[in-house]
Amino acid sequence: MRGPERSRNAAYLARNDPRTYVAQVGEHNAEWLLSLDEPSGITRKGKAAVTLTAAAVAYMQQRPYLHDCHINAAITQIFFEGEPYPVSQC
Repeated sequence: MRGPERSRNAAYLARNDPRTYVAQVGEHNAEWLLSLDEPSGITRKGKAAVTLTAAAVAYMQQRPYLHDCHINAAITQIFFEGEPYPVSQC
């Protein structure tokens, strides 16, 4: 499996995981995340933060590091073009 297919599979496997996460990403990055067709499970939390379901996190973890955005394996940071932003479990 490669690329988007791997990300979709990861989200599918995590679909029943009840955990949610908050990412403080700044207003511009929050807008960008909300504009994506995939993954589902991203909602606005204030002006500069988003809430992500476990399935959305799993999807974002499988994105290539050189892609616009990904979440690290420890689920502590989300990266936009190499710039880290904090992620925490709700």
